[in-house]
Amino acid sequence: MKISLDLFSKKLPGFSFIDAIYGLTIILCIVGVIYGSINSILRNHRKAQLIIHADRLSQMIMQEVKNREFDENIDSFPETPLTTNIDFGTDEGEDNLIDFDDVDDFNNYEFTDDVIEGLRARVSVNYALIDTSNNQIGITAITSTLKRVKIDVIHDEFSNLMTYTGIVGSNISPNELTLPPYATEILINKEPGLHVVTAPSSLIFDIIMNEPVYVDNSNPDFSLYIDFDGFVLNGLEGSFTVEPSEIGELRAYYFPGDIDPTLTEKDTLRFSIALPDNITSRNMTDFLTYRPRLVLENGKIENLQRKEAVLDLPLANSENSFLSYTQILPILPAIETKIFTESEAENFNTTISDTIREDLTQILASWPRSWDKTYYPDPSLIPEGSNALKFALAPNGKTINSTVNYHFGTIALISPDSIKLTEYTFEAILQSDNDDDGIGFIIAFQPNRHLKCNIEGIVQNSNHQDHTACTTTSGGVDAENYFLVVWRTGRGTSATGGGSHQFAVTYGEGINVMNGSNPSVFREGSNSYENFIHDRKQISGDVAKNWNSKQWTKIKVERTGELGENIIVYATRFLNTQLEAQNTDYDINNSITIDLTSDPRYHKFLGPSQYGYIVWSNDRANWHDTKLVTSTVVRKDVAIMIGNEGDNREIQQFQRANEEGVFQATMVELLRNYIGYSRKLVNTETNREFLILENSIIVYPWNE
Repeated sequence: MKISLDLFSKKLPGFSFIDAIYGLTIILCIVGVIYGSINSILRNHRKAQLIIHADRLSQMIMQEVKNREFDENIDSFPETPLTTNIDFGTDEGEDNLIDFDDVDDFNNYEFTDDVIEGLRARVSVNYALIDTSNNQIGITAITSTLKRVKIDVIHDEFSNLMTYTGIVGSNISPNELTLPPYATEILINKEPGLHVVTAPSSLIFDIIMNEPVYVDNSNPDFSLYIDFDGFVLNGLEGSFTVEPSEIGELRAYYFPGDIDPTLTEKDTLRFSIALPDNITSRNMTDFLTYRPRLVLENGKIENLQRKEAVLDLPLANSENSFLSYTQILPILPAIETKIFTESEAENFNTTISDTIREDLTQILASWPRSWDKTYYPDPSLIPEGSNALKFALAPNGKTINSTVNYHFGTIALISPDSIKLTEYTFEAILQSDNDDDGIGFIIAFQPNRHLKCNIEGIVQNSNHQDHTACTTTSGGVDAENYFLVVWRTGRGTSATGGGSHQFAVTYGEGINVMNGSNPSVFREGSNSYENFIHDRKQISGDVAKNWNSKQWTKIKVERTGELGENIIVYATRFLNTQLEAQNTDYDINNSITIDLTSDPRYHKFLGPSQYGYIVWSNDRANWHDTKLVTSTVVRKDVAIMIGNEGDNREIQQFQRANEEGVFQATMVELLRNYIGYSRKLVNTETNREFLILENSIIVYPWNE
């Protein structure tokens, strides 16, 4: 029997090439999922490992901290007070961890993990207070019985800091730690938000104390101020640099005068700073801040129990600091300059063809003069031989000096009618090597005025007893030229007490604004004298001497307010050298203040007024290192062309005028070194305003 095997010889279908690809794809997907899972497991393992080591590192640090004494003075407390917050950190000789003897030595110390590369921790220590009402612990600048230790653990793979905190106790009962007075807040006279300020803006700061205090400022060398931390423009034109301010360089001084704790409604200490013309920022995020400790010299701040106050201020990053809600951005005073865009190239090219520079020689040639009661608006019309001509350029070419010892009145050099100031800061070093009389600065000048006292429609003479009815009007019979002047003298004038009061502000018409016998009375509410001493002081350390004994002294005038109504004048003591005068602080306790709204006779000086230099009976008088900063723009002989568009404008050309007034092309890279930054640039021809920053020029962003 024959059996057929066709069934077994039939061809069966096999795997195609496409089937193989499908299979491989599925296998790769499975492998990818497995690989991703492994990677995720490894990452999670790595993260868990980092967290474990971060915990281990923080616990190790906390144990090291707890192994130390609460404070290095704990054994001698309360005879020796606990360490103040400002002194936290390592002491001298504590170079290694093994040398640390108390908790606060760890402040700002950094640890490195010995297993995980790049894992490190930074420690900060502060005193802490418990708020029982909210069951919270907060840090404080004052001494307390607790210290908070915060450990920030850092690694590149952490998206955020890992922070650990702990509280270390002192085993001191809070009842044993009688807290001295301390500052609870530091405020500023600004609303919350950004404030752009320039010199000579005055900033007022209030420090709120936790209880009534009074300030003992009886020592003549008393000083109390807030030390600010900002950026300062240093150097000469062409080589300006912007550097962090040094300790004590920027100060807000305490307003002079004691605080009577029985009368003070607010437990507040008030401080003021008139911004110097060189305070600035590097960029638009460098805000003015302060070092969190008051500086007190030769005085005390005490409460009713005569316990001295802690000088620590609220930390800058705390909610009790004005810095938490107010940002103060200082920029340099505006410069009026020729700045154009590329589309204004024709104007740029026209500008650089010519310019005029004003120098001391031109001041001598063009500024008005006065002699006694006579005012010469045009110096070319001064008669030959007149004492009004007795000013000359000093041999070194750097200052103007007087060349006559005229005893019977004053001679003055006065700014033109076209140059009037309302708000400004003026500084100069006064010097003479001869005589003992007066060298001054004209705070304000108004010519051709007539003092009238009008009582019920009848004009009285100027000496009527009710000065509040007296006003000054322009022109008329017996019109005078009125001065408001700050003086420094030797021993030679009775108006400043024959040398017992060598610093004074006087008011009057030219011949008698300073004189051997007039003015001889102080401003009084019941008199209407045409010439009087507003106020006079003796600077601490001064004694009656001739100028050639100690011949250098520095003065400063700050005039602020919408109408320039607020004026404060300062002086240093007399010194032996110009360098000493440059570096010596003003005697804040003996400053002189003027409120132009307080007396009708002062009203003539409200608003823009001429200013200048004045001498009474003293030849070889000099004004060195004069510095005048106004609230209006000043001129720089430069021309700049920038790009038309963009947030940051590219500088195309920079031209600078030489001593002859001829513009010359200058390297663009030197622009900031010459002008300084951050600074507002104003082109009055086009009404365009720009801001020069550290690395760019932008359209001025804060115009309303």
